[in-house]
Amino acid sequence: MTFLTSATRPQIAFGLLWGAASGLLFLSFYHLAQAVSSTWAPWQVWLLAYASIAIWQWLWQDYCWDVYISPEHDSPLSIKIKVVATHIPNITACLIFFALYENHAIFVALQTWALVGASLAMRMPAPWSREVTPPATRSVGLFGLKRASGYVPVDPANDPYLRAAHLPR
Repeated sequence: MTFLTSATRPQIAFGLLWGAASGLLFLSFYHLAQAVSSTWAPWQVWLLAYASIAIWQWLWQDYCWDVYISPEHDSPLSIKIKVVATHIPNITACLIFFALYENHAIFVALQTWALVGASLAMRMPAPWSREVTPPATRSVGLFGLKRASGYVPVDPANDPYLRAAHLPR
């Protein structure tokens, strides 16, 4: 398997842990919504869980994960695209599937699969990597907090990082 190299193994391992942890966290949100609204219809529980996960993901991704944890992996354009093209469809489909079938294992497996792919796509380097990875680009967000804003190169046409991260120029 050509994708299973010494460079991708840590990314895959990270994606497996990240995906399993995220899947279990999202299930916690769903079960919390069930506990808070025990007399609600399933669609109402789904809506509360969905809204809770969406707010959590926005705040966590924009103000913590993409600022302090992950390497730079976005441009201002890719930030807009990935929310609509990946985050929203992923949690919508997985949560609908879970609400209908209540299969915890498949829900966690789908989240894990999605985040292994994300880990490989954003080139999450291993802690011992010597590869140059720029820190997250930050701007001011809510209440003056730092938020991720995406990498803007000086020379987009010739920027090696844009090419390496597969970001649009």
